[in-house]
Amino acid sequence: MDTVFVDFEGVLITASSYTRALREAQDSSDRASHFDPTCIARLNRLCAQQDLKVVLSTDWRYHNSFEDLAAALSRAGLQADVVGALAKDPEGARHEHRGEAIAAWVKAHSVQRHVILDSHIERLPGQPWVMVDPDLGLSESDLRRAEDFLPALVLEAAPELQAA
Repeated sequence: MDTVFVDFEGVLITASSYTRALREAQDSSDRASHFDPTCIARLNRLCAQQDLKVVLSTDWRYHNSFEDLAAALSRAGLQADVVGALAKDPEGARHEHRGEAIAAWVKAHSVQRHVILDSHIERLPGQPWVMVDPDLGLSESDLRRAEDFLPALVLEAAPELQAA
C-alpha cells in the first residue's frame, strides 16, 4: 500500500479557511467547513496521480473518531480513500513523537511508498517529510516536493508479454 500521512491544521486548514468557516458556518461543529477547498483539491490530485491512500496524522484524532474525521474530509470534497489514523497513545498522552508513530504505522501496514505532509517538524532522519507552510496550506510546490519523495510506480508487464 502507498500512503500519504496528513496533518490538518496548517496543511488542509489554513488560518483564512478557519476564519471563513467561523464567520460563515451555520453549524460551527461541522468540521468539513474548516478545510480549505484548494488544499483538498491538491491532496485529491496527489492521491489520484500517485495512487495514494490517506492516513490521518492530525492531533484531531485525539478528540474525534476516525469515522467522524473521514466523513468530514469526504464532505469537504476529499475523494481519496482514508484508510486509517495513527494510533492514539494508550495513556492518552498527546505528545508522542509523530515521526515514531508514522514509522510504526509504516512497518505494521507494509507500506511500500509514503510521504508525510505536516506543518510541524517531528520527523525521524530520512523520513519523506514535506514541511508545509501553515499560512499557505498545501501548495503546488509542496506537491512537487511530495512527488520527489515518491519513487516512480513500476508497472510490470504480464509474463505472456515478456516472452519475445
